[in-house]
Amino acid sequence: MPTWTKEDMETKEEKTTNIKKVTEAGRYAVEVTYAIDKGLNRNGHAYWAIGFSTIDDSSFVCYDNLTLEGDMPHIAFKKMSLLGVEQDEEGSYNINEAGELKGKRCFVTVEKGEYDGKEKLEPRPAKGTFFGYEPFTPLVPKSGNDEGEVDVPF
Repeated sequence: MPTWTKEDMETKEEKTTNIKKVTEAGRYAVEVTYAIDKGLNRNGHAYWAIGFSTIDDSSFVCYDNLTLEGDMPHIAFKKMSLLGVEQDEEGSYNINEAGELKGKRCFVTVEKGEYDGKEKLEPRPAKGTFFGYEPFTPLVPKSGNDEGEVDVPF
């Protein structure tokens, strides 16, 4: 017997209009909150679609596609490594399904673009990034006292 909530009864349009969204181009600390195997693209190559939301307030930022076959799968592989997919003992990166990317973090630089006649944000190459992706490295104080204050040498 199925179980559902009020949110499950919303249409796709209702769900997307109720989501808090980032609207400005820029650099954001993000987490993968959507990851799905989309099958084959129009060129017949396997690809995954992922969606990013900000780490601080879960505002939706953008979608991106990771094409796993064809002429340039190395782009998707590099993006996934920047998201934090780890290497095994032999130095290989392994991931079995798109859902394993959920929760992975990085910095992404986005600019305004257009899709199906609608304005949207999309990852864009920027200095110091790979197609707009950078590894996520949270700032952690190197030393501090019990109150969490950082020692300053002056």
